[in-house]
Formats: sequence, structure tokens, C-alpha cells
Amino acid sequence: QPALGEIYQSLITMVQSEFDVRGAKLIEETQNKHQMLKAQKAEVSSFAEYAKTLSSVKCTTEELLKEKEYIKSLYGILQKLKIDNPLMAEIDKRLQLQWELYLMVLHDGETFINKEAPAMLQGSTSRSRR
Repeated sequence: QPALGEIYQSLITMVQSEFDVRGAKLIEETQNKHQMLKAQKAEVSSFAEYAKTLSSVKCTTEELLKEKEYIKSLYGILQKLKIDNPLMAEIDKRLQLQWELYLMVLHDGETFINKEAPAMLQGSTSRSRR
């Protein structure tokens, strides 16, 4: 019986550690992507770079979502085992808030691109006619 208890405790420790590390990493990653997308520029060269950045960030969203769901499932496992502490709850809360902010910034970026792209194309077309 003692060996079984040690195995059980080791598994719990492993899941908690996995949750802590992956949660913190995903929070940091979405914060970094948020910072990358905050600087919306309306100049042609900056606009093109911003559009490229937005596109590359969007390509990682599905992978980030899978990671978020995995982390959420780890938290769910720990809760079912009646293992909960303030740090875990804080990570879960921060992860959810950061994810919502990330999605909002992605949406704002897409809106900005859709709004500015016609003007950018119009401007580059008129410059090329000169």
C-alpha cells in the first residue's frame, strides 16, 4: 500500500508541475504575441510588416488553443482529485484572461487590416501610375 500511495503522489506532483509550467509558458507566449500585434501602423511598409506578423500569429492560434485545452484538462484532473491551491486557481484565471485578450487583439488586428487594406492598395496603385 505505501508504494501505491507514493506512485499516486508522484502522479499528482507530475500533473501539478505540468500544469504550472505549461500554464506559465502559454500565458507568456500569448502576452508576447499580444505585444507584437499592438503596434498597428498605417504607413505602407509598416502596414505590410504588420499584416505579415498578424498572419504568422494567426497560424499559431490552433496550436495555442490545443495547448490551452490541454492545460485546462490538467486543471480539471487536479480539481477532480480535490487538489486545488490558490496558485493553480490564479494560473487558470490568468490563462483565461490572457487568452481572451489574445483573441481580442487578433480580432482587432484583422479589423485593422480589413479597414486599411483598401486605402493601402489605393495609395500604392496611385503611386505606381505616376
